[in-house]
Amino acid sequence: MTIQDMGAIGELLGSIFVFVTLVYLAVQVRHSRNLIDENRKIALSQVYQGRSAFRGNLAKDLIDNSQYASIFVKLRGGIDPQPPHVLIENFDKLTEEEKAILTFQQQAVTQGIDNSLYQIELGLVDDAGAQGSYDFIRAEYPLWVHSKVPIPIRISRWYEENADDA
Repeated sequence: MTIQDMGAIGELLGSIFVFVTLVYLAVQVRHSRNLIDENRKIALSQVYQGRSAFRGNLAKDLIDNSQYASIFVKLRGGIDPQPPHVLIENFDKLTEEEKAILTFQQQAVTQGIDNSLYQIELGLVDDAGAQGSYDFIRAEYPLWVHSKVPIPIRISRWYEENADDA
């Protein structure tokens, strides 16, 4: 066997190894993509679970705290959404104690909404969930400002950029 024959065999073996390596890498890329998709689904599930828990806790607080429920009804005039100017007028009619209770509760709400905006930025919230958060911010932001609720910067920035896009 000549050196040329051995070189040809080496080239053939090299080609086979390159092909096997490429097939292996293709399988690994597909596997990695499947893992990424699975992790995204898990993250989405955790996001939805967290959002549901947050809403559930707010509702539970409302039910468990008759004082807050009374304030909520005074503010909203019932359970239906109200335009911002009505919320502000009703807020001004509350006692100082009621305003304090409402303000502390609204701080928790703004933290939850800030978290929702962050999840939207990460692409973890579907369009309907994002739109619900946007609509809520548009409806509540004027009251938050009026009642001096500390508003996270992400919410303020979003409102300044999108308030008129209703």
